[in-house]
Amino acid sequence: MDFNFFMPVKVVSGYGCFENSQDELKPLGKRCLIVTGKNSAKTNGALKTAEKVLKDAGIDYLIYDKIIPNPLLSSCYEAGIMARKFRADFILGIGGGSPLDSAKAAAVFASNPSMQPEDIYKCNFSKALPIVLVGTTAGTGSEVTATAVLTIDSKNIKKSITHKCCYATLAFADPKYTETCPYNLTVSAALDALCHAIEGYYSKRAGDIAHAAALVAVKKLWPNMMWLRQHPDTLPDGKAREELYYGSLWAGITLNLSGTGFPHPAGYPLSVELGIPHGKACAIFLPDYIRHNAPAAPELTVKLISALGCGIDPFCEAVKDLTAVRGVKLSPQKCLEYAKMLEGRKNLTNAVNPSTVDEVHSIYLKLLG
Repeated sequence: MDFNFFMPVKVVSGYGCFENSQDELKPLGKRCLIVTGKNSAKTNGALKTAEKVLKDAGIDYLIYDKIIPNPLLSSCYEAGIMARKFRADFILGIGGGSPLDSAKAAAVFASNPSMQPEDIYKCNFSKALPIVLVGTTAGTGSEVTATAVLTIDSKNIKKSITHKCCYATLAFADPKYTETCPYNLTVSAALDALCHAIEGYYSKRAGDIAHAAALVAVKKLWPNMMWLRQHPDTLPDGKAREELYYGSLWAGITLNLSGTGFPHPAGYPLSVELGIPHGKACAIFLPDYIRHNAPAAPELTVKLISALGCGIDPFCEAVKDLTAVRGVKLSPQKCLEYAKMLEGRKNLTNAVNPSTVDEVHSIYLKLLG
């Protein structure tokens, strides 16, 4: 039995949990920088709640709202400088994965004034401001991970960091903030969570806790994703939103313990260069990933099939339907270029049945060539 795990985030969950968070936030200090995007946190009410809670707690705040999908390293650096000049005591990230990951990076830059933007990838820092996260999509699970995925502006490349300083001190998990999430974003976010669960499930790093978390995630995610598949352009109800959101957190726990396989880095250039939403970009490769790994771990696969309530083939067909990336064609040269981006990445070998760059290249050609 492998019962090793570490996840130091205090998660406060339930409807209305963030609205009554003054006592949780007061010990963190008197000044806060809110890191978020332009619109969603305003639309779903999370930003309004944050401002009220901070005012009621006697905490001064500034808002940095320049975060975009596939967040730019330069924006995180700018937010870090803003936090340092404001003498912020902590960072509050509100949004989907992009603002939450950006909040983590901003907390690092704020506490390490000598760092240049790309220095963050060296992971040789030892401090960051405390981080509070409020998720508004059911996808990344960033609330419970030590990982941030950022885009290097000058190179137009997505690259992740994982460091203990990137764990949140507090995460408020209120599913109501996901209820205004549009259909396509709901699907893409759920696909991202599903990739976290299944890539992590077949990771060679996965132990008993990761396997258990992945199966809980699948049981919460998959029935609601099937509903989304059967009801295109229809928004799910509150109960489904709750299941999807908590499913994404269970998947985040899996990711945090196990890491990801090749679908994630294979999807990065599709989202950065072609604008395909992150979850869908990764899920394009999920059927090939599961077919490659399932035979190598038959006991795990039996349990996964039970959790899904269907076989591997119908599951893969359903994932293809939900991904629905049509009209995307890559040249043979571009397929090779993207595949070579995986050279040296641990994701390739982080599986019960490791993959090679050549195998990923063949998958690119088959799916997108």
